[in-house]
Amino acid sequence: MSKSGYTRWNCSDPLTHETRASIYEFVERSPGAYLSEICSAVDVTLTTTRYHLDVLEDESRVTRVNVRGKRRYYPGYDDEVHLIAALDDEGTASVLATLAELDEASGGQLADELDRDASTISHHLARLERVGLVERERDGRRVVNRVDPDTRERIEDVSSS
Repeated sequence: MSKSGYTRWNCSDPLTHETRASIYEFVERSPGAYLSEICSAVDVTLTTTRYHLDVLEDESRVTRVNVRGKRRYYPGYDDEVHLIAALDDEGTASVLATLAELDEASGGQLADELDRDASTISHHLARLERVGLVERERDGRRVVNRVDPDTRERIEDVSSS
């Protein structure tokens, strides 16, 4: 696929473009930056920023993650990007941390533990399950939630770095 004036087939480095390089450098310095934040930082229009981010994403230089309806950008492609995005969001991070401490819990137990509505907890758990950070299993009438075993190790790795 060719973006106007750029093609991955001509072996050019996508970072040779000055604006694109500035955008990439900002994302590297500010992992999890929002689109509007990037626009302001590099003083480029929304459309131009979006175009260059698309090129960088096509080239696996940045990864886009949607968090609460907002696009957040992280440098490169990293298996940890969904975990980092979850830990960057206060609500999701508290659900994930509490579930990791409890080993397993129902949505109701987490809601009580965190003093939040069950629907809010359910929303966070569904998002965490969708990106593979949490496992959910029906046990009769209740759903038992657990932090994915690989995720538990990755949480410790990400938290210590």
